[in-house]
Amino acid sequence: MNKLISSSIIFALFFFALQNVKGQSPSKSSVIGINLSKLTKVNGLMINVFPKDYSDSTSFPTVNGIELGVSPITIFFPFLVAIHSIDPDFHQPLLDNIKFQHHKKINGIQVSLLNMEPTLINGVDINASGSFESKVNGITCSLIINKHHKINGLTVSIMGNHDTECNGVQVGLFNSSKKLRGFQFGLWNKNEKRSLPFINWYFGKK
Repeated sequence: MNKLISSSIIFALFFFALQNVKGQSPSKSSVIGINLSKLTKVNGLMINVFPKDYSDSTSFPTVNGIELGVSPITIFFPFLVAIHSIDPDFHQPLLDNIKFQHHKKINGIQVSLLNMEPTLINGVDINASGSFESKVNGITCSLIINKHHKINGLTVSIMGNHDTECNGVQVGLFNSSKKLRGFQFGLWNKNEKRSLPFINWYFGKK
């Protein structure tokens, strides 16, 4: 009974703390932030509790440091992504185009179970299951699959990498890019020029 009361008190305090954060006025910067708040800049650690769509927003947060994705809804996504990776249609680059100046920016490191928010990442993108819809200038590593709008650098995953545009290197079992300037290493590799096993390359015009 005492444990139940203690747990209830902790939950209530956490709930009201979140409500407090949500009600704060916009802040220019903070050392630690949470994406339920109205912070526009975090120089340190950003805790991403729930994925948020910034496409209709007028302010787009910038994280200079580390973003840690702890969303509870992503716990089951590694299993779902693994199941969907069996479908050949899942191994296709993204079609739509995103204006990344209207989305979140991370200068540093993004770590999560699943990155599924359109994000401009300058640095390192690390995910347990996959990374989707982002633009990465640097390195992205995921356990299962990566599907970016654009990668400038290195993208690595076990099942594969499927990017609309890749300037750099893809490493995975299955790799594809609609616009490639670089190399692909995997069981099967496809770009706008050719499809080859093991090693593929192309340096198309920008």
